[in-house]
Amino acid sequence: MKPIVILMVITFLAGCTWVKLDEAGQNVSVLNPDEAESCKSAGKVTAISRAKVAGVTRNENKLALELETIARNEAATMDGDSIVPMGDINGNERDYRVYQCP
Repeated sequence: MKPIVILMVITFLAGCTWVKLDEAGQNVSVLNPDEAESCKSAGKVTAISRAKVAGVTRNENKLALELETIARNEAATMDGDSIVPMGDINGNERDYRVYQCP
């Protein structure tokens, strides 16, 4: 019985999102490359998170959301108002281009 409870807790934690979108990050939009054509580049950010929790691979959608949240929070500190993913998730990280859009 005890191993089942431990497994349930680990499975639950693997699906959790740990990073919260801060107030400044809420003002950062996620765009596709076409939408950012008229925007000015403000740099690049690499978002990194945990791909596994207690040895269990995290839900891919939760990981993607967390990486996006990290990138939005960081873009706000760079005076960016938009981000564009620069490719797929690579293990536990993803690169984003940061923009200032009109």
